[in-house]
Amino acid sequence: ANNGVNSSNAGDLVIGVNNGLVVGRQGSPYLNINSTEIVINEAGNSTLDFRVESVGSSSMFFVDGGESRIGINYSSPATIMHIRGGDPDLTIEATNTSGTTLGDKNSRIMLRGYSTTAGNGNEIVWATADDANRRWAVISGHIEGNTGSSASGGLVFGTKGTSDSAL
Repeated sequence: ANNGVNSSNAGDLVIGVNNGLVVGRQGSPYLNINSTEIVINEAGNSTLDFRVESVGSSSMFFVDGGESRIGINYSSPATIMHIRGGDPDLTIEATNTSGTTLGDKNSRIMLRGYSTTAGNGNEIVWATADDANRRWAVISGHIEGNTGSSASGGLVFGTKGTSDSAL
């Protein structure tokens, strides 16, 4: 049995302690803290978002429960991870000097697609913010052919004009 505030009404707030702390509505825990983990939105409620505030942002870290997206300094993420700000730098830093088995590098960014169909691949895209006059610069990994257990292709460096809206 839970120890704490309880209600038998389905829409009421329930706070209980039973092998941890549970806060939520009847049958739908919002926060569950136990000896091994802290879970937010355990029921996967699509109307329950999660955010962490900082001094300068009310959405320094934002999880959109309905869209399954994360915003950093942004409460309306348009992609699985959306970083927004006046100077939105991203740092990936190795903490040791030992290499890895893939290319013997200390850190890397990997774009991994699962398509082996000719014409497909991954892209790194730079775009201007002006939608009416948008210009793109792109580095693309392009698959040219796929035979047996290996695919062939290469890197393509290019630009795209305003008539190409691909992203």
